[in-house]
Amino acid sequence: MGMTEAECGTNGGTWLPYSCNNANSNFVGAGGLSWEHGANMKASWSVQCCRDLPLLTETTDIGNVNIPGYTTYNSLEPYGPVKLVASGSDIWGRSDSFRFAYHTMQGDGSIWAKVHKPIVTDSWVKSGLMIRADLSPSSQYAGMFYTGWNGLKMQTRITPGAGTNA
Repeated sequence: MGMTEAECGTNGGTWLPYSCNNANSNFVGAGGLSWEHGANMKASWSVQCCRDLPLLTETTDIGNVNIPGYTTYNSLEPYGPVKLVASGSDIWGRSDSFRFAYHTMQGDGSIWAKVHKPIVTDSWVKSGLMIRADLSPSSQYAGMFYTGWNGLKMQTRITPGAGTNA
């Protein structure tokens, strides 16, 4: 039975293990949002996939977004850039709202990609990589994100529907 594991900091220094059971399919990919609550604004960024990460051809909005997002890529470049355009309010708290481009993964695995910083529309605009247990807004996940002006942030939701740890 495969497991994906990470250690996640909470409360400024307590480290907790995070794992997801890869005997079931998990969703691996890139996600992001504009962080404009109630605004009709989108953020844009690109992901350059490495040889170990197949092209992220599956894509969806997760949660309630003001404007549907979209993803573009060149199918002739299996490890070429993937551009995501998204609205959404946040990847935080008990429920998420963002654009996600992904593929399913079963068994052990890792994410290797070059994520370009998003166009800054807010200090908390986010773009990054994540592993999610499912595509529901309250899914457990682990992710590493670029933010507009708040640097890199590692986030997790260890239990479905629980709060987010950073």
